[in-house]
Amino acid sequence: MNENFQTFYWSKLDNVAKLYALVSSSKATNVFRLSVKMKDMIQVDLLSEAVREALIEMPSFSVRLRNGFFWYYFDMNLQKPRIRKEYTYPCSKMTKFTNNNYLFSITYYEKMIHLEVFHALADGAGATQFLKVIIYHYLKRLYPELATESIVIGGEHSSLPAMDEDSFLKVKSQAQSKVIPKITMAYKITGIKKRPQELKVIHGIMSAKQVVRIAKQYEVTVSSFLCSILIYAIYEQNYKFNQDFHPIIVTVPIDLRGRFGSHTLRNFFSNVNVTVTPGPNLSFDDLLKDVSNQLNEGKKPEVVNQKINDNVSAQKNMMIRFVPLGIKNMVMRHIYHEADKGVTTTLSNLGRVVLPESLAPYVEEMRMMIPVTPHQPIRCGVISCNDQFVLTFTSSLEETDIQRYFFRFLKKYGIDITISCNEEFNHEILF
Repeated sequence: MNENFQTFYWSKLDNVAKLYALVSSSKATNVFRLSVKMKDMIQVDLLSEAVREALIEMPSFSVRLRNGFFWYYFDMNLQKPRIRKEYTYPCSKMTKFTNNNYLFSITYYEKMIHLEVFHALADGAGATQFLKVIIYHYLKRLYPELATESIVIGGEHSSLPAMDEDSFLKVKSQAQSKVIPKITMAYKITGIKKRPQELKVIHGIMSAKQVVRIAKQYEVTVSSFLCSILIYAIYEQNYKFNQDFHPIIVTVPIDLRGRFGSHTLRNFFSNVNVTVTPGPNLSFDDLLKDVSNQLNEGKKPEVVNQKINDNVSAQKNMMIRFVPLGIKNMVMRHIYHEADKGVTTTLSNLGRVVLPESLAPYVEEMRMMIPVTPHQPIRCGVISCNDQFVLTFTSSLEETDIQRYFFRFLKKYGIDITISCNEEFNHEILF
């Protein structure tokens, strides 16, 4: 056992992780999935060895969730992680039986490796680092000639303590904190519900260069461009035909590591809520300008700092801090459920994943799935690797009207799209 691993005995949860640990349920699992498609069929024995090696290098993932009197906490997990063939719907609730008490699970199918992570353990950026290390050790065993290649974890000058820090505590704000934020009721996408725990998953695979080119033509970010299309699709295919005229609110997570010089593998992000109340003659160009302005405004340091300060202050509030865990669970689940009503959907863009040059030829693409919630029946995850840009819709609804409109809208710009789905249906209906 690695000496550094032995020293990692227990740890407090970061600011965001405390919330996820309190509120997760079968209806809101807070389990997301990262997938990588390799060039060749998966060899499970080598994958198992790679996972064990990755855990030695990244001990913050080798933990289990424990409950204290007032808060949950992490302590060391010495059990052997399980590697299984994929057998269930993605993003299902994680229990102590899923993977020997680990807060992640590894499954595979043909050429695919799936990493599912409970959000209390890490965010998308942290989980991506873990997956990259697994890929590195797997390929190194599969192709010994790659053994001389190295991969940087966390950051060039990062250390184990830096990778395990709660970076939220480093953020300072001069503004007075608000322990209880104001919630605006958001429009809810309607449709025929699938059976509980079932998810319809649709992947749109395209060229990253093509998507970036169109966004640059509009002089906006890729996230602004995609968020605008998503809102427009909801407006055209759902909003117009319902009597619920609450605003369409899309949550867009932003990674904070570069802004604050953090190398943590735990959660370190903030959310920007884009709010649009569509009029009868909503144009895409006007919508795009509005969305871009809101995202830029939400990324300003003073706005981000204030939001984090509010969350940290709530965590430190004496009335909350010393409430027994069982009561916290009930109260926070109610608050979380009500807060969920304030969001229509979520668009999470992990951006471009860069692999070492010698490893990249063995990887075809990466995918990201985020779980639905009771009030967000459709959500969207985005990731790119090796110029393969993959946009994934997860949905608890039978209808695919919004997804179809979204991909048709992209196709109008000359973007070539390949559709993949976890259910049998005619892909041509999307175009």
